[in-house]
Amino acid sequence: MAMKDPQAVRFFRSELGRIRMLGGDRALDLANTIHWRDGREVDFIPDYASLVRWAVPAGIVQQSQLGPLEKEALRKPKEAQSVHAEWIVLRTDFKHWLSCFVGRHKDAAGALQALSLSTQKALTAAMFLPSGDGGAILAAQDKIRSPLANSAFAIAGLLAFPPNGTIRRCEADQCGGYFLDISRSKPRRWCSMDGCGNREKMRRHRHKLRAVDAFKLGATQ
Repeated sequence: MAMKDPQAVRFFRSELGRIRMLGGDRALDLANTIHWRDGREVDFIPDYASLVRWAVPAGIVQQSQLGPLEKEALRKPKEAQSVHAEWIVLRTDFKHWLSCFVGRHKDAAGALQALSLSTQKALTAAMFLPSGDGGAILAAQDKIRSPLANSAFAIAGLLAFPPNGTIRRCEADQCGGYFLDISRSKPRRWCSMDGCGNREKMRRHRHKLRAVDAFKLGATQ
């Protein structure tokens, strides 16, 4: 029996719709939270509440942290808003570096420097605490910053210990999603075959049919 792909069942259901975790890495899933949908760019993390809810299926924070973090955000709304704003900067710097890295742009070094600074800032006062199962969990001194600190830790892990595979950007029009390609035969072109892959194939098929119709029309004139 074929094993179910774990990426197919991990998703975040927000008020803006459902977004699947297709990156193959927590950091890439983070970058993909701003995504093209129906011809426009949509930010699936518009506030701190969304950040916390997304962080659970993304593996950024534990399920047990969700309730306490939501209560802390209600108690400290200004701090929550500030943490969210800092998280947006971190994501922006990370996506800029990804774009430079995948596209082999000459300003990749500058993008990496900016990402390094925002990552270091996010990890300020973070520490490891016992997780209760014999392991450890990264936590911010001010627990409301934990989703931010853990996001920065995920990015730092991707940079410091590159996973097996190649970081690629989905080739489908108006997607822009990043994913880890671990295929051995030929490079993956889309973040998902059942989503972007099928849509792109249908788009190209319609384009080919229009070209054939135009040729036939020209031949009869």
